[in-house]
Amino acid sequence: MPQNDNDEQVTISLDGAGLTFKSKISPLTATNVIKLCVATEQANKGLPAPAADHQEFLGESTRISLGEYVNKYQPTTYPQKILAIASYLKEIKHQESFSPDDVRPLFRTIGEVPPQNFGRDFRLAVSNSWVASEDNNPNAFYITSLGLSALRSNFAGPTIIKRKNRKRSKGSDASVSASESAVG
Repeated sequence: MPQNDNDEQVTISLDGAGLTFKSKISPLTATNVIKLCVATEQANKGLPAPAADHQEFLGESTRISLGEYVNKYQPTTYPQKILAIASYLKEIKHQESFSPDDVRPLFRTIGEVPPQNFGRDFRLAVSNSWVASEDNNPNAFYITSLGLSALRSNFAGPTIIKRKNRKRSKGSDASVSASESAVG
C-alpha cells in the first residue's frame, strides 16, 4: 500500500500539434490536470467552467464570499440580485436547485435589506426567464440559459420587466365619467 504520492505514479502522455510529452506524476497532480482539461473544454464549448474547484488546482486557495460573487455581476435591481445569489448557490455551493426561501435570507449576508415585496421580485426573475421551476417540484428552481447570459453580460442585454396592470374598479370609472361630463 502506498504511503505517499511518490510511491504511486501515474503516467501522463501528450502527443499532437507538434508536441510530445510523457512523464510520471502523482495521482493528485493527475487529478488536477484532468480538472484543468475539463474546465478548458467546457470553456471552449461556451459552458461555464467549474467555479469552486478550479481555484484550488490553479493554486488559488482564496474563497469567494457571497458579496464578492454578487458584486462582480453588478446587479442593480432586486430580480438581478436574486439571480446573482441563485448563481452563487449553484456555482459555489453546488446546489443544483434552490427555493425562494434559500435566497431571501442571503440578502442580509451581502449587506442588503431583503426586498419588501420579495415574492414580486422573485416572480420578475421568473418572468424574465432567468430562473424556472423544476418540473417535478414547483418550489425548486434552477437558472436558465437566459439567466446565465444575463449574468455573463452583467445584465447589459434587454431586461423584460413584466408588471400586472391594475384594473380599475367600476366605481372609479363611473365617477371619472360623471366628472368628465359635468366639466364638458
